[in-house]
Amino acid sequence: MRSANKALLMIVPLFLVALILISFDNCSKKEGSPAELFQSLSLLETESEDYAISSVTKIDFSSDKIFIFDKRQKRIFTLSDSFSFLYTIASPGQGPGELDDPVDFAVCEDKIIILERFPRRLDIFDLKGAFLGRVNLKIPEEISYSYPSGILPGPENSYLITYSLSSHLLDVYDDQGNYQTTWLQREDSVLIYRKNIGNESAIGYSAGSKSILHFSLLQGEFTEIYPDGSGGRRFRIPDKALQKLARELRSSFEQDAQASNIQSDVVSFILYTSFCVDEEDRLYVAQFRLEAGSPGQTLWVFNPDGKCQLGRLTLPGGEKLRDLYFWKGQFFLVSDQEQIWVTKRR
Repeated sequence: MRSANKALLMIVPLFLVALILISFDNCSKKEGSPAELFQSLSLLETESEDYAISSVTKIDFSSDKIFIFDKRQKRIFTLSDSFSFLYTIASPGQGPGELDDPVDFAVCEDKIIILERFPRRLDIFDLKGAFLGRVNLKIPEEISYSYPSGILPGPENSYLITYSLSSHLLDVYDDQGNYQTTWLQREDSVLIYRKNIGNESAIGYSAGSKSILHFSLLQGEFTEIYPDGSGGRRFRIPDKALQKLARELRSSFEQDAQASNIQSDVVSFILYTSFCVDEEDRLYVAQFRLEAGSPGQTLWVFNPDGKCQLGRLTLPGGEKLRDLYFWKGQFFLVSDQEQIWVTKRR
């Protein structure tokens, strides 16, 4: 879809309804379900005659701006809080301010950190897009086969790094790229030089940055870690069928690996979307894998007291929710069709 407005990424007020059918099988009922927030959606237009966002890889936010990372184009598109287009950050290439193999990014208070996988480095920009420098990550020798896949700003100018394949799930690096410590270790084995089961995960903060959450997109398990590195809660998505499926997939991968001569083959499987946390510390996550004929995606909402609410989410046009974000009273829902649906501000 092309927009006649060259300067804006428009919000199209379609006011289509995402169907939320609330049930509470295996979850506790609580009055005033937050799932009601998804009943009215508008489409965030992502094209104009001058540019087009082709791959909504990730969305992050500063105090007054929205940053949309397009991995395919190797650049970040910047919007104001009223959704007007401002500028892009970075471009494809290998020189200063250019991106070779970006996989993730994170917004800090006064800068943007872009994680590059195969160069194993961080490219740093200010919030206006000026290139500030590069930092090479010194990967520990014991996981020299690993490549970074996710980044989150850590405490005291540190960076939290996850990997696509590693015996480490979450590591801490200083602002010079030096490895500091491992906060989360993988419990099962990593089969190197055969078929390997990848570490598909998402990381984020709880409200007020009180703790870090690591989420396995295959296992459906959350692990809470406090800024001092100490462990908090561990809890799973309360769906026995999906837990069984995850176990069967792992078992199948391991059996294939023992008989395979294929080397360095990483197998990844995603059962869940990414997660987000609202200002009241409620956690939202949905089922990504759907069976044929399913009426929609299961939505889980975890309250701060640990209780869970269960709902059903159907995006307009039969699209499937892939990632979701929360900022300033609004949810941003990214679909498998690279569309961004936005809820009404509350």
